[in-house]
Amino acid sequence: MLKDDEHVCCICGKRFKGYGNNPELIKNEGVCCDECNKKVIEQRLQMEEIKKIIESW
Repeated sequence: MLKDDEHVCCICGKRFKGYGNNPELIKNEGVCCDECNKKVIEQRLQMEEIKKIIESW
């Protein structure tokens, strides 16, 4: 993948240029745009909080 490659976001379906981001937790395949990556990061942070709560029981 190159910086100027064009992709279609696997989450929102919009076209974007760049490397793309790992969408894991929301989607298992493809790459996502920077905007949708914010949602992915939020999900990952929530999962970490849930793990901490479970481990503390």
